[in-house]
Amino acid sequence: MKVFIDANLIIQTGKPPGGPLFSRVIDLVNAGYVTVVTTDLTISEVAKKHTLNDFEVVKEVGRPHFRKLLHELFNVDLPDFGKDDIREMLSKKYLAETEKMFAALKAKILTIDDIKPSVVFNSYSAAKGFFAGESKRDQFPDAFIFECLKAEGTAESPLTLVTDDRDFTAPSREIEHLVIVKSIPDLFKKLGFEVEAPDLNEFLEAQAADLRSKIEADLDGWELGASDIVDADIDIEKLDAFDLSDLTVFKPVDREDFILLTGTASVTLSVTYRHPDWENGYRDPDDRSWMPYGTVEGETTITIIEKFSMAIEPDEDGKPLAINELSFRNSFFHVDIQPDDGWPYK
Repeated sequence: MKVFIDANLIIQTGKPPGGPLFSRVIDLVNAGYVTVVTTDLTISEVAKKHTLNDFEVVKEVGRPHFRKLLHELFNVDLPDFGKDDIREMLSKKYLAETEKMFAALKAKILTIDDIKPSVVFNSYSAAKGFFAGESKRDQFPDAFIFECLKAEGTAESPLTLVTDDRDFTAPSREIEHLVIVKSIPDLFKKLGFEVEAPDLNEFLEAQAADLRSKIEADLDGWELGASDIVDADIDIEKLDAFDLSDLTVFKPVDREDFILLTGTASVTLSVTYRHPDWENGYRDPDDRSWMPYGTVEGETTITIIEKFSMAIEPDEDGKPLAINELSFRNSFFHVDIQPDDGWPYK
């Protein structure tokens, strides 16, 4: 799902780097459920709001009289900064931190410079869109943002606007493939999840044997190719060890649906391999190509790190009961089977 989150809702998740709710949106992104689209103006608005909030708290520090009183009462000397200096420092701080927030969302950033001002001013002159009814001049930022977003929604990939700003409602009705939800929890519900994430640590520890069994079952469909040796055949012999990390849990809205767990698995395997003996080969006298001499066989241990998803069956109370399915994002991997000793015939 392609998603735009309004500046006001981003601000409500907390100061950069954002609070628990913002972290759950990052979870949706990392799990591949949403792709975030934003604009450079949205980033500026978020940074501007945090800047203004903090400036209201510390602005008196920019007054010489305030600094003088502080020195007389507490014998404390503050740096000689004016209000403009303080505002600029806060602005730089929050712009950098807000950009990091959107980087964590892996957001695609659209620029309002790509929008012709005449498009927005035509709506203003005609009193339509964001300027219909009693709309004011402060609608210009939202109007430019909306023009950036309009082309992002397609039949194959509609754009969901997460906003509680009613001014977006009427213009959105006129554009195909744009959908509005009013909050981040509503976004989760639209995807079939709840924001609250159950703790599965004890469950996973108790299911270690079943986890091993399901990983071993998935291994039957894996194919391995050598990245360091030409024409090598690799066979998986056994699963030696596995470790799950970066775990993210999504609780279903409907208790009859599965709990979803995503994460990264580090899987250590014992493998056997066979490949032409290139190292002891020879140069063909006719076409000067390198020819192998016999076959090399061996055993080694490899480690594969790959994303996975797991469907967990809940009981009547919504608590995890059993692992229903475990699958890895990929099933073909290139691996190294020999140390890189620098020999050139790969």
